[in-house]
Amino acid sequence: MKHLRLLLPLSAALAACPSDPPVPSDDDDAATAAPNPLLAVAQTGAFTLPCLTDAVHVLRTEYDYPHVYATNDADMACAMAFVTARDRYFSMELARRLGLGTLSEVLGDLALDADIENVAIGSRMVANRMYEAASPEMRAYWGAYAAGVNAYIAGVKEGRFAAPGEFEAAAPFLGFADVTDLMLDWTDRDVAGMGAT
Repeated sequence: MKHLRLLLPLSAALAACPSDPPVPSDDDDAATAAPNPLLAVAQTGAFTLPCLTDAVHVLRTEYDYPHVYATNDADMACAMAFVTARDRYFSMELARRLGLGTLSEVLGDLALDADIENVAIGSRMVANRMYEAASPEMRAYWGAYAAGVNAYIAGVKEGRFAAPGEFEAAAPFLGFADVTDLMLDWTDRDVAGMGAT
């Protein structure tokens, strides 16, 4: 497991970067390589995620937009999903359920018409076809993304993160004693469902 570092705004990172990249010479070696400028930015948080294989840096701009820096696609997908879930899990959950036609599982009869309509227009079929047509690399990417969402869900269930406020407000009205009962683990197929909306 590796760490996810949250860093201060992009302007601080840019100030730490030299204006011109160093020009390598014949006597340079790996030991004298330029340091990573992201490491010069003040760290504001760190998380250990089971889906990471290497260190990942998340830099947030002054408008709180996350920029993910990773050494491989799987780590980038995991970290981006984790950050997005922390910021807007409720929207992600609604998009996933809308695409798969399972919104009524959370919202009850109020969403039954939406589920019927989305199944009728083929959203679930689109999600299934996207999944079936995806390359092994894309499925692996979606799996890493789902693992990042699941890392957030696990953190909420363990009490390390607050549950989404929308779920906190809705859980009692929907008959759920524990808000985490609304937060089910994601799969790569669920990521395809979210993409079908």
